[in-house]
Amino acid sequence: MNREQAEVIGLKILQFIVGDGERAMRFLSVSGMAPEDLRLAAGNEDFLSGLIDYLLECEPLLLEFCSQEAFDPEVVWRARRELPGGQVDF
Repeated sequence: MNREQAEVIGLKILQFIVGDGERAMRFLSVSGMAPEDLRLAAGNEDFLSGLIDYLLECEPLLLEFCSQEAFDPEVVWRARRELPGGQVDF
């Protein structure tokens, strides 16, 4: 896994979250972001790091994402380690 691959996974997570109204509203509520901020933030590695953290902190959401994308959850963990702050243990 390299940084570019990790960013792609982060963007897939963003699509997963905003693709469902309830997931999107919960994320916006927790993050304090406005819907219009998401498009600008999508290119920011720190945002993608936080987005992956958000997913990793909710196992049911993580498993749903991984099922949808046919990923092993380990792929998400490896992606997180490639982005800023990735050496932090949860």
